[in-house]
Amino acid sequence: MDVETILLVDDEDLVLSSYGRVLRKQFNLEVAHGGLEALEKIKASSFPVVVSDMRMPGMNGIELLRQITLLSPDTVQLTLTGNSDLETAIAAVNTGHVFRFLTKPCPPEALSGAINDGLKQYHLIRAEKEILEQTLHGSIRVLTEVIGLINPTAFNQAFRIAEYVKRVVKVMGLPDAWQYEVAATLSNLGLLVAPKNNIDPLRFGTHADLAQQLLSKIPRLETVSAIIGRMALPASQNRSALNRSSDPVLLGWEILRTCGDFHRIITQGVTLHAALKTMRDRRRQEDYLPAVLNALEAVTGEMFQQKVATVNVADLTEEMVLDEDVRTMSGILLVPKGTVITQSLLLRLFTFHEQRQIPPQLQVLIDQSTKR
Repeated sequence: MDVETILLVDDEDLVLSSYGRVLRKQFNLEVAHGGLEALEKIKASSFPVVVSDMRMPGMNGIELLRQITLLSPDTVQLTLTGNSDLETAIAAVNTGHVFRFLTKPCPPEALSGAINDGLKQYHLIRAEKEILEQTLHGSIRVLTEVIGLINPTAFNQAFRIAEYVKRVVKVMGLPDAWQYEVAATLSNLGLLVAPKNNIDPLRFGTHADLAQQLLSKIPRLETVSAIIGRMALPASQNRSALNRSSDPVLLGWEILRTCGDFHRIITQGVTLHAALKTMRDRRRQEDYLPAVLNALEAVTGEMFQQKVATVNVADLTEEMVLDEDVRTMSGILLVPKGTVITQSLLLRLFTFHEQRQIPPQLQVLIDQSTKR
């Protein structure tokens, strides 16, 4: 559906018909008879602007505003109200969900002008969000590159766990999936500033607290930092809270913990089937969520579809995995086997290749699974 389509909501056919004749000349228009039908349309499509009556049977304007905000927070909402609805209008303003009120009867030019203003507001919201997201993604990329350069082992482990997490979240159909993946990717950030006392990257503790403190300063990463911070708490404490809540932070902790434990088990040489069986057998003690274990089991097969290939250094790409140690011609270890190739590592390898300090070809593992 065209992003510029406007949704008009009322329970009276006469109102819908009269406004519809005017609005269809300027906008793509969808109509809904009442709040319930409007919500069904919003679930199926995206509307930049919704114009709704304040008084409707079954679902009043206040409840509709609230539900639209939950389903489509970027949608700009305009409300038609009669003079007798002053108290209702005040309540709607206090909820903070309405962009503009229009009194009935509303002149066509005033209604179309308000809709155009609503469209401008919508595009402003989207533009600001896109800029923020680009800035956020850039910051995350820099952080992951830094981890990869300073502590390749921690980065590689976090990268592998993040691969599990993003697939598990997709199977579970969770909203805001990026937050869970980022939490896994940055979970070892605290290792960069933690004392070097052989901290196990998969045994979250002090370094999880440090990561939370660092990430809490970045806008929109509040949930991410809270998930990582939870990793420093006793599992029993988090599990008890999760049983009483559907908080995404607690669910994120459970997903990250489950995927982290699974990765730690298989790196000890245990088969995928045996690792999952071990985790299910320990459920009474570890108490993993069945939904997370089921999702993990559904994605583990595709996670290990890799082929070995010999690739020219110039043809290396990000997310390939080195299947051999990379050494200089004088025998100095440059990058260990098992390292995930990142953009910064690519530049480093290209530089050594141009100086003829490393072999012209390297053996790598290439992921053959379906990408996200």
